[in-house]
Amino acid sequence: MKERNQNDERLLELINGLMDGWIDEAEQQELQQYLKESESARERYRRQMDIHAQLHLDHSEGLIPELMRRQPIKSQALRFPRQLLGAAAAMVASLLIALVLFWPKPEASKQVFAHIESTSGARWESTHLPTAAGAQLGPGTLRLIEGLATVVFDSGARVTIEAPAALELIDRMHCRLVEGLVIADVPESAIGFKVSTPSVDVIDHGTRFSIIVDAETRETSTKVYQGMVEVQHLLFGQSLKIREGEFNAAGLESLGAVQAFSDQSFGLRQIGPPRRGDDWRRLTTSRDAYVGRVFLDGREVHRSETLLLVKNGSAMRHAYLGFDLTDYAENTIIEAELALEFAPTGWGFASLVPEATFLVFGVTGDPVWDEETLDVENAPASHGRALNLKPERLVELGSFVIPYGIQKGRYGIEDRRLADFLSDHAGRPVTLLVVRETAEIENHGLVHGFASRRHPNLPGPTLSIRLAQP
Repeated sequence: MKERNQNDERLLELINGLMDGWIDEAEQQELQQYLKESESARERYRRQMDIHAQLHLDHSEGLIPELMRRQPIKSQALRFPRQLLGAAAAMVASLLIALVLFWPKPEASKQVFAHIESTSGARWESTHLPTAAGAQLGPGTLRLIEGLATVVFDSGARVTIEAPAALELIDRMHCRLVEGLVIADVPESAIGFKVSTPSVDVIDHGTRFSIIVDAETRETSTKVYQGMVEVQHLLFGQSLKIREGEFNAAGLESLGAVQAFSDQSFGLRQIGPPRRGDDWRRLTTSRDAYVGRVFLDGREVHRSETLLLVKNGSAMRHAYLGFDLTDYAENTIIEAELALEFAPTGWGFASLVPEATFLVFGVTGDPVWDEETLDVENAPASHGRALNLKPERLVELGSFVIPYGIQKGRYGIEDRRLADFLSDHAGRPVTLLVVRETAEIENHGLVHGFASRRHPNLPGPTLSIRLAQP
């Protein structure tokens, strides 16, 4: 109730200010917003206009309202019947309402200070800002649901948004990350560029850095890849400097310390549903795991119990899939399809990995492995820690591509070579190997992940096979 009374008082103050001619442009826009959003506000506005006009009529003994002319009205001015003057007052009120509601805004070009340089696989939530590549941008919030988008500010700062994220554009030197992830490249022309978050202001000193705002905790994680940034806490006013190779995690009520980070501590064919039909069989993995280790200060980090991680970069990762074909010893497999559910891992940046090609191999020689103990030392068809593959132990079965910027979807292969390999190995367990052929552009590139059979929500790897009819 208190807030409603305050709104009513503010509305009356703005209306009176308009009548007296003292409110500025910002207050006119504020009044316009009141009138657009509320029928009761519009009714209050009309009522105040009528009262204002009537008071003026009484004061001027029936003369035309002063709102219609700025010069003092001399006593010799013409007099009109009171009924006509009332109608004139009503017309004035209607005219002013129309002026407030429909008065042209300042030209958009005066507010433009950025543009969308490029997008990839982008899907947006509703916004009043344009979202096509090349679109000119002013103040407002971009909400990216899927894919990537790069915004270039007139200052020269380049900010890449990775979905899901919401970025508010404020001016040519300032934006606010509401939630999600951005990477900023700031040249000398934009030194001082600021990215605000719910907990801190990150001020650039000529550098490349990334920021993640957790949608639930509102914690801000800042990493610097080149140069230096200053992080200022909004609540306490404390600040610290983060340099190349360092990061900071700041909460709503804490600034946190500066720490070193490792390369990855940060966080085309898409196939349809599994096959159906009496002559098709659907198998899930009897075992699945991935190999590849990342160490920081002697500790193994970046493990996942639910995702199969795959990467080609400073730290390699390969995924192994085991399917049991014991029940199909007497069958010929004439078609086959492998389906993998791609899911975000939270490690590395999608913008640093181009359109990525994945290869699927069949491992020969009846490999023996266990998903609980599989590691870089005992991985089938691998040379150990470097994870260099042994081509003599592998049969290429097909490939698929995940487009640049995409971080979810169902992908896989449907290839005659897959069907032939499975048919040759019918009646026994088989092992498939998934590797990423495409290397990252530079360190910190995205770690791709596929749901394992242990994932709580997504389906694990699925093999659909079509059997020859007897």
